[in-house]
Amino acid sequence: MLRNKSAVAFCFFFLLLSLFPLRASAGVPDWLRTAAQQPVKKYADDVNAVTLLYQSETTVKDSGETVTHVRKVIKILRPDGRDKAFVGVPYDEETRLSYFKGWSISARGTEYEAKKNDVYEVGAGEG
Repeated sequence: MLRNKSAVAFCFFFLLLSLFPLRASAGVPDWLRTAAQQPVKKYADDVNAVTLLYQSETTVKDSGETVTHVRKVIKILRPDGRDKAFVGVPYDEETRLSYFKGWSISARGTEYEAKKNDVYEVGAGEG
């Protein structure tokens, strides 16, 4: 977990290639579509999900504030991999989450976007 005396802003972008849709449909960014179109290797029968892309970039501003942007693309291979579609962002009193965005592309290619009410806060010790 990244901790800093100044506020830390996490920008977390992710794609959930899953078997279940989110509430509203929308176009996903090109970088997500590109990652989603990569051929998937053959995996063992017990592999339920794989990470196709993980990028993290941290910048320290002149003020000392740390800003982290993360992009993550997960491919759900089997129904048992659905738990990997739920992404958490840890934070504390020194951390500020300023932006969180999520998309899904179904196995049939239908695109969905997570809306504000699809994201929720879990208290300490809950999840």
